[in-house]
Amino acid sequence: MSSSYAKGVCAENIACQFLYKKGYIVRHRRYKTLYGELDIVATRQDVLVFVEVKHRQNMYNAQSSITDHQKKRMHNAALLLLQHHPEYRQYDIMRFDAVCIQDKYRILHITNII
Repeated sequence: MSSSYAKGVCAENIACQFLYKKGYIVRHRRYKTLYGELDIVATRQDVLVFVEVKHRQNMYNAQSSITDHQKKRMHNAALLLLQHHPEYRQYDIMRFDAVCIQDKYRILHITNII
């Protein structure tokens, strides 16, 4: 296992714990599609959320690493997930979020990145 892969898994674990404490239920992790991977797919009440996780040395780098190209990839990957999981179409709200992590304790949840 590469160290960047291990760091990514660790960051996603932190993000999942953070989201769980905020009342989210994680439905999928590392959901792979032809367009790329959705880091986390979660629900809370009537909201379906596609979450990109970014771990960087500072928050500015984490936030700025979410490019327009990456947002388009997330959108396309989410559409494929909905095709394969029609049960998620019941949610009234679908949203794209990011969880930025500077260290294990500095976490920023950004809603509606798209």
